[in-house]
Amino acid sequence: MSNDYIIYRIVIGSRYFTTPKFYAEGEISKFTTLFPEEKIKILESAKSFQINFIEELGQVISVIVKGTNYTQALRESETKFDESLDILSKDFYSYIKCEISEAGIIKNLESLEIHTIKREDYNFNQSREAIGSVFETKANEFEKPNIYQLIYEFKHRNIVKAFLRSIHYYRLAKKESNIIYKFLSYWMSFEAISRTTKEDNIKQKLLFSLNIFTGKKYKNLNQTILKKMSVHPDFKLISKIVKKSIPTLISTRNSIVHNGFNANDINNQEIRKYCILLHFGISRLQNLCKESIIDNDINLSNFWEKIEIYFNRIEKINTYFENTGYPYLKGTQIYNNLNF
Repeated sequence: MSNDYIIYRIVIGSRYFTTPKFYAEGEISKFTTLFPEEKIKILESAKSFQINFIEELGQVISVIVKGTNYTQALRESETKFDESLDILSKDFYSYIKCEISEAGIIKNLESLEIHTIKREDYNFNQSREAIGSVFETKANEFEKPNIYQLIYEFKHRNIVKAFLRSIHYYRLAKKESNIIYKFLSYWMSFEAISRTTKEDNIKQKLLFSLNIFTGKKYKNLNQTILKKMSVHPDFKLISKIVKKSIPTLISTRNSIVHNGFNANDINNQEIRKYCILLHFGISRLQNLCKESIIDNDINLSNFWEKIEIYFNRIEKINTYFENTGYPYLKGTQIYNNLNF
């Protein structure tokens, strides 16, 4: 017989919420608000995973699932926690780290029995950092959901499904240490938000994501913005680097996917550059797609048909040149924190 279970897991990160807050179907709350028996079991789990848990600052995230036993409930919760992390990652500044540990408890909501999650409940081992909440997030009595949480509520739409897939792989790419897997995760994030048909001009869309416009398709872009962009002192250098890099970026993807190329077959510096380009290009597309969803577009194809409208609405020259990977491409090293 299937029962309802609530799974609590410890949040590892540097942001502290003073009131409960939802991310996808997961609710983040303070450890101190739990029942005494729940606290005891969670502390036992934290010890099992060797997590240095600070009770006064500790936070947990919970989801409710159905299952026939504790093991199935834990398995069913993984997807929901993953979705929560995707939405959570878009609500944080890039330098604020936040993850969900394996440590926690599973509570049967009918019998109220509690199962302590321990390492042996997983078929893998992962070390986790100690918890230390630094950035305090204050809120009013009632939660104000972020725009990405509101978008999640419309996940039945084609465009929202594509958007959520894109931010999922984008988050995985940012945390991936293997440079090949990082590159492929970025590529999947890009394709999720750009591929509408098999005949798509992927090269043109990649260039667009980095504000390099080719062909007649984008003739309705704001000419004032384009003119200001073209006279920027870095524009010619940026355009040259991007135009030269995109064809080799695509061929590198093909070599990895179709020919099994690995890190020994590819210039490490080059693939890091491709990751930089994809990182910032995808971020720009996601911001534009967000506008499309707000405008009640249903399909991803609607977004690309109207992308000039969204570009004209939100693009700013200063952020284009300053908050991108271009300073890195020019030789400075200000993006080391992105793990490239």
